[in-house]
Amino acid sequence: MVSTNDRLVELRGAPRWFLESVLSSDGRKRKREIIIAGPGGTGKSRGILQVIAYFCETYGKLRVLICRKTRESQTSSTLVELEECFPENHEVLNGPQREQRSIYHFPNGSEIAVIGLDKPQKVFSTKWDIIYFEELTEEGVTLEQWELFYRGLRGNSPINGQHILIATCNPTFPEHWVRQRILSGECETYETRHEDNPRWHTGELDAEGNYTESGWTEEGRSYIDGLRKMSGYTRRRLLDGEWCSADGLVLPEYNRDLHVIDARIEQHSGDHYITMGNGEEARLIEWYFLSMDFGFRAPGCLQIWAVDGDDKLYRVVEVYQRGRNLDWWADVVCTLAKEFPFHRGVADCADPNAINFLNDRLGRARSRPLHRMIQPSDKSGGKLHGLDQLRWGLSKDSKGPRTFLLKNALRYGRDNELKAKGRPTCLEEELTAYVWKKVRNGAAEAEEPDPNSSDHAIDAATYAHVFAWKKDLKPNKPQRTFKQGTLGSLLTLNGKELPWPKYR
Repeated sequence: MVSTNDRLVELRGAPRWFLESVLSSDGRKRKREIIIAGPGGTGKSRGILQVIAYFCETYGKLRVLICRKTRESQTSSTLVELEECFPENHEVLNGPQREQRSIYHFPNGSEIAVIGLDKPQKVFSTKWDIIYFEELTEEGVTLEQWELFYRGLRGNSPINGQHILIATCNPTFPEHWVRQRILSGECETYETRHEDNPRWHTGELDAEGNYTESGWTEEGRSYIDGLRKMSGYTRRRLLDGEWCSADGLVLPEYNRDLHVIDARIEQHSGDHYITMGNGEEARLIEWYFLSMDFGFRAPGCLQIWAVDGDDKLYRVVEVYQRGRNLDWWADVVCTLAKEFPFHRGVADCADPNAINFLNDRLGRARSRPLHRMIQPSDKSGGKLHGLDQLRWGLSKDSKGPRTFLLKNALRYGRDNELKAKGRPTCLEEELTAYVWKKVRNGAAEAEEPDPNSSDHAIDAATYAHVFAWKKDLKPNKPQRTFKQGTLGSLLTLNGKELPWPKYR
């Protein structure tokens, strides 16, 4: 329970843990970042606002900022819940109506200011002790904006020396920057569930300390039954609180646990092998090749693929960058060619001038050995044909998938601006956010990949799959007279194996 102006309010779950962690602090000055995630209706926002109201009444001159994507969106949601934290005659409610309200004043000098990201200049003009952001996963909210809030956490905090940056959010797709921040351990995290909301559940526990099924209130049972009637990703996010990809994925065959493998490239006696981290037998790489999707304002993507004796494809390197010119990409290609002996590549045929320019930079004009290496992609079957080829590679038969992605394949860093905007920064992230969109073709309705979905790495992968299969582009190696490793194979002249007649 927490007392606000002589009222007792029940707190459960994350809001209660948050309150207890602040009150039990040792007084050491520090900044804390806290993200509370859970499906809608679990009481996240109301609970945190109740704790904030308690702090403002308990500690004088506490300065709190409450923010959301837009100020307008707070009027009918955040501020309604905030004002419900106080009795009707509380002094803090004196002043303008919610629509015009920018600050709540407490008799002890504490203040709660409310703003939206649409007016960011107000965020850093004052020192704040607590900054609370509601709906952190709302579309358009970026990592850069979130991290900038740290600038406002300064001054002498009256709450045990703590400055707190806290947010609540609903789950969305797994590659969202908020989820990645949680998984990386860069913040304190709490999860919520519907039983934590006193409106839905009485709080009744069984002998093992779990919420009972009989504890649902009539209103709560009706609410939960409505969620249970949902299906697909909506049910998984809103009922189960799961971070999952949207329904309607163009490539639902992709499974991170199945396709992203812990493996490394090793060399033995001039041959390249893929050595699996799970102890499986190393696989001989027959040949490498390159695939590219050009971009400057939008990201460009370069991938190096390895092909084994069973025609399985392994993405071993990826470069995913914006704002890079073709000379930079040519340098990258030449650098990677020293590590992976590819002599063929494929790139977006929609830009033949870029292919010609890149080939020029890779060839004799620059004294480089990759003359005319890159050829235009084959789009004769259309975009859907390329996606079908990639889907076939990701699909699983009796021997497993035919396409794999090596972990930690990204080279030259992650594009932080894309990451801050919540946009994909590699193939793995694109695959979980690439969805269909219904379009009207005359009187008929059809589906095509959503043009708002990032597909730069996906395009490079489709070019690769159309290009690679039914080809054998491994280098021509001279046939050995003797089996590798025997005494005969060790007899060489100027580094070359002696043919049989020379031994006589």
